[in-house]
Amino acid sequence: MVAIFMGVIAALVGLVIDTGIWQYEQQRAQYAADSGAIAAAIELANNGSLGTYAAANVDTAANGFPGGASSGALNTAQNVTVTVAVLPTNSQAIQVTVQKALPLYFGPATITVSARAVAVAQSNCLVALDPADTVVMSIFRGTLNMPNCGIAANGNLAMADYGISPEPVIYAKTLGYRFWTSYWFAVMNDAWPNARANAIADPCPTISGCAYLTSNPPSPQACYLGTAAATTITAPVYLLPGTYCHTTFTGSGTVALTPGLYYFQGGFTSTTAQDFTGYNITMYVDGATNFNFSTAALQAPTSGNYANVLVYQASTSPLNFNNAGSGYFTGLVYAPHGWVSICGDVSSCYRYQPAGGVAGTAVSWSSIVGWQININTLSTLNFAGINNASGNGLSQ
Repeated sequence: MVAIFMGVIAALVGLVIDTGIWQYEQQRAQYAADSGAIAAAIELANNGSLGTYAAANVDTAANGFPGGASSGALNTAQNVTVTVAVLPTNSQAIQVTVQKALPLYFGPATITVSARAVAVAQSNCLVALDPADTVVMSIFRGTLNMPNCGIAANGNLAMADYGISPEPVIYAKTLGYRFWTSYWFAVMNDAWPNARANAIADPCPTISGCAYLTSNPPSPQACYLGTAAATTITAPVYLLPGTYCHTTFTGSGTVALTPGLYYFQGGFTSTTAQDFTGYNITMYVDGATNFNFSTAALQAPTSGNYANVLVYQASTSPLNFNNAGSGYFTGLVYAPHGWVSICGDVSSCYRYQPAGGVAGTAVSWSSIVGWQININTLSTLNFAGINNASGNGLSQ
């Protein structure tokens, strides 16, 4: 009887030990998969030089699960396989699977632990496309809040400068640049600037309305309310969609834009005496634009040919936003060939110049993509991303 029970107890002890080891290794494998998925997703989003598998394998190996020479290849020394794949339903989602064959210490065979993680890198709400080794994005004042997205400069990123006060405050998921960065302040949420090996891709092709306007630019029609040389519009006024030529907004009060596409041929200039409102609108601009406003409440369409595009600057001319009050711009602001500036007033929308405007006002944005970007304002800028895009989405 003793001999029989000793055999049963020994078997139970062996089962407990094997099960404990399996559970421990399973947890480690999940940590490795989680870390590898996030690394690969960020590598994909930033068009990094390592490649998604190498980026994932660096992190899975750091967690004790080094894969083979390529995705799905067996590391024979460790009995580990790491597989990296882009999900067919989302070209920005990376799936990482980690597998390891473990010997059973009290059994005749092996058992395989397996863990899977899917990650999507956060979107970038503020992007400067110019890949030159020069300052392509400067942030000299203002408070920038973008808890679910990041900042990307394909060239150099300059934040604040010696002697400029008050310094900017930035809350962002990531801060990316390619060549060098300078900053004279403490980044507030540990999103320290990180260098990338390669420029990130223009996000326009992934946004349906932006891709459509790039392929199908509108043709100018007869100038509405003016001539080809000049159009003067006095607020308060209701506007209809159409072509407006070399437009100047005067007067004070509300400029209400009814739904549709507005083609501002030659750009436009407004003053901080006007309030702009409009829902389901897209503004296509092909000239220098000084968008000065007292308040603004403008929203892009959420469906149709121009979905998610609020302002599309087709020329190399600057696109300046200067505010005396609060507002929100829901939808993409896109200027792939020119400067986008956000400043406190008309006279100070340049680098190293004092920022005007009313301290403490807030302006909300979705996303801004420009060839180069300059921010010099006393306002708080809140960024939500396109369709309120979330940050790293990790699932097990």
